[in-house]
Amino acid sequence: VRYQPLDGPTIREAEALADAGFDVVVVCLREPGEPRWEDAGTFRVRRVRLPKRRGTVARYLVEYAAWFLFGFAWLTAHHLRRRWTVIQVSTLPDLQAFATLIPRLLGAKVVVFLKEPTGELFEAIYGSARLSRVLNAISSLAIRYSHRAFAVSELHRQMYLDRGIDPAKIVAVLNVVPIERLTTGDREQDEEHFVVVCHGMVEPRNGHAAIVQAAALARDRLPTLRIVISGRGGYTDAMLDLADELGVADIVTYRGFLSVDDLAHLLRSADAGISYQQESAYSHVVHTNKMFEFLGLGIPVLSSRLRANEAYFEEGEMLFVEPDNPADLASALVTLGTDPERRRRQAEAGRQAYHRYRWELEAEKYLDHIRSAL
Repeated sequence: VRYQPLDGPTIREAEALADAGFDVVVVCLREPGEPRWEDAGTFRVRRVRLPKRRGTVARYLVEYAAWFLFGFAWLTAHHLRRRWTVIQVSTLPDLQAFATLIPRLLGAKVVVFLKEPTGELFEAIYGSARLSRVLNAISSLAIRYSHRAFAVSELHRQMYLDRGIDPAKIVAVLNVVPIERLTTGDREQDEEHFVVVCHGMVEPRNGHAAIVQAAALARDRLPTLRIVISGRGGYTDAMLDLADELGVADIVTYRGFLSVDDLAHLLRSADAGISYQQESAYSHVVHTNKMFEFLGLGIPVLSSRLRANEAYFEEGEMLFVEPDNPADLASALVTLGTDPERRRRQAEAGRQAYHRYRWELEAEKYLDHIRSAL
């Protein structure tokens, strides 16, 4: 896996494996200031420093090539010393699965966890259908090469079945975020304002332009509206410029990238949360982490009406909003902001929906599929 904080999805999988009796080592890239080796309690983390500077497709290819070469050398050398039973590769990139070639030839089982539909993601970012086809071909090859595979939703899994993948080989396991790390402290709601939170990557595909536009459309109907955005990404400056241009800089506040403790504090003040992806082939098959965080914490969610969301959740568990439609989002904000009883009902329904997919249940599916490869 590439970068992975100690509260990330691959770490949750490592914890599940360790609790099931596996001796686990997580190998990932290292941020400045992080140690090379870290004892995470039930497993160990090995971090390696490689250059990272996102931007062009060419830059991604250089970084992915460096990560592949390191992975190939490290896995081969360490397998010759200790003989891994199972090697899981958590993408991106999907090509990384082939870094396990020597251990695989020597008997190790290979599992690939496709954390994103890679071709669809890069098409959403760069608009290249040709690149998407190439990346999708690599994804299919990686699954066929591996002994077992995971997708992040049933719709994501179905994409690969439509491309001829054996249904028995791939299982969907949701990236459900455990909320314990965010539940410290009591709710700290602002009695004077309707506070709406949106955290995570600040990128065009995550709908931040529409959120700012919706704030401008809703402000006269909902004078108490305040939207707080946190995270980092390439669209931050443009988002703030748009807020200034539309005269909503007093309504839309940007808090930057927050630590887990600061994020927990922010979420305790939230009356509602926004998970508003633009419509694309990518967004129709994935869920956002923040959506599960809102649901688990009992924060009413405004979410894009996308196939992945509608396949797993019902009306009333979240408030569906038409994607790429600031006017509809503005109306939804007004609906929730002026109806406390509706917020209460939706918060409770959302909390129940979260428990329907809580990580403990997904972890059992994950472990069963791993064991089936042994």
